[in-house]
Amino acid sequence: MIPSLSEEHLKELVPLVGQRIKLKEKMEEHMEIIVSEVSEGTPSVSSVQSEVQSNVSESADEPFIIDENTPVEMIPEGDLLNMSFDLIVRPKFSDFDLYTLLQTSPLGNSVLNFYKSKQCLDNTRRSRLVDIVIKHLYTYIIKHRLKHDDYIILASKIIQLFPNEVTGTYYVPSVPKNLSPNGKSILARGKLVDKCRNIIHKCGEASVIRRKHINKNDDFNWLKYNTEPWATVIQKWNHTFTLRRKQKYHSVSEMIRAWPVLNDLRAEVLINCDFEKLFPKSVLNFFLHWQTFFETLLKQIEVSELTAKNLIETLETCQSEDGKLAIQITLLSHLIPPRGRLKVANHHWKFSILEAVEAIVVNAKDAGQVNELIERQRDKAAAHKQTVQPYLLLVGPLEDPQSFFIVIDTIKYELDSAKKAFDTLFKIFHVLDAKYPIQAEHIWVLIQKGLYKVSTPQDIVPPYILHILNSVETAIQ
Repeated sequence: MIPSLSEEHLKELVPLVGQRIKLKEKMEEHMEIIVSEVSEGTPSVSSVQSEVQSNVSESADEPFIIDENTPVEMIPEGDLLNMSFDLIVRPKFSDFDLYTLLQTSPLGNSVLNFYKSKQCLDNTRRSRLVDIVIKHLYTYIIKHRLKHDDYIILASKIIQLFPNEVTGTYYVPSVPKNLSPNGKSILARGKLVDKCRNIIHKCGEASVIRRKHINKNDDFNWLKYNTEPWATVIQKWNHTFTLRRKQKYHSVSEMIRAWPVLNDLRAEVLINCDFEKLFPKSVLNFFLHWQTFFETLLKQIEVSELTAKNLIETLETCQSEDGKLAIQITLLSHLIPPRGRLKVANHHWKFSILEAVEAIVVNAKDAGQVNELIERQRDKAAAHKQTVQPYLLLVGPLEDPQSFFIVIDTIKYELDSAKKAFDTLFKIFHVLDAKYPIQAEHIWVLIQKGLYKVSTPQDIVPPYILHILNSVETAIQ
């Protein structure tokens, strides 16, 4: 912290008098900046520091004392005045719930399930866990890097969720040479540190003082012709986000043709990467607030329609989590029926409840019916001079579906749960700049603004859902 920097510290940090005076002036200007505190939900840094010190002392060849402060690093004289002041006063990374992050990350559930059955993690799951955490903080890392207190916070989250794990596996602090038994400084180590260093090494833009030049045009062109290796695809996809967003497409199909990698069955990972950049505060909203959203909706509406009543009865006895969500999604258009109509050729198309439901979710009894239903959706849209917008396709009984697909034109993305499928479906509309299906537009707008808290310049809120939206927004703060 700035207040604790003594004159001796400044002399060691900045040997030249002139530069030291300028630095002190900047420090005085920024003295009122308050670094945000770690959220109350995270165990205290001091308690975890004690555990880290204990682990280090037990594992070291010779006993030595761990300094609780991050060692002062010498900064090249020529770079000092050009560096950003956030190297001294840095924001903390946005707090996150590790359990929710693992639930919503590819392969994250395998870590949770392995620990649940074994009460420990093996090296494969530990590496997978660290990979998920560090990638979640990718943007923060390339801007600020992780410091001692950051690693302590991350290690505490891991130990809190997996109490049988050892803190020293994930983070052991550095030791300055004046406290080292051999008179040489010892670098920080542990899985979190190693993974962070790997990211910094592979991505030159992670350097705060000296940034390696990356030719984004090369990455842009590479993505047009390559789908492997997948780790490289993800890296280049993230690097080219701004460049790709500047491109304009007339339809989702045109965009997919421009980026063949979106035909890959793993492309839902890319969708989630882009959505996080577009709306970073909304990434987990579905998983955090869906139940509150649906229950608030149900309380606001007097159910009189027979089909809706039957669905609610089925919902109350349903044992499958995927089945519960499938029923809830189906219920939305029954609870809030469409009111619009569209003039097509010489007649008016008045949307039915079933058309609104099937614009969002279609249910196939078995796998043999999938292609038939996809073709039927295309025919129905063509009859009304419309294009098929992305939708969810469930295979199996509505109350216990076994397979979950997102259908975009002729592409089917398969996901491993109804929750991930529906969440990704919503994100696809915004990442691919797709329009909501007109017969269910009111439902999607309600979900967008009430559940995800996403606003765009194109938003048009139908007047008849305003009171419901207000109730939902009040319930989900």
